[in-house]
Amino acid sequence: MCPLITVFPGDADQFVQEYRAIKILPLDTVVDAVEIDPLSKSRRHCLQIISETKAYRFSAPDEEVLVTVLGALKSTLSKSIAALPATPPSRA
Repeated sequence: MCPLITVFPGDADQFVQEYRAIKILPLDTVVDAVEIDPLSKSRRHCLQIISETKAYRFSAPDEEVLVTVLGALKSTLSKSIAALPATPPSRA
């Protein structure tokens, strides 16, 4: 079974009150996660999760949460890539 990324709506206060996922991304479809420029004056700490088919943009409540989320995603992605079986070299 593949690890999943679960996306919750709203800001941190709403997250505590609501536990309804609005999107679940299978980790094996995620290509990368990167910090991006602010989306607006109120959404300053932003990241983008890039999947095979679409890019998803999110904002974190503060810099510390942004760094934590990006670090966790990058770490999980690198571990899942390392766990993939090595592909034999193609013969031309």
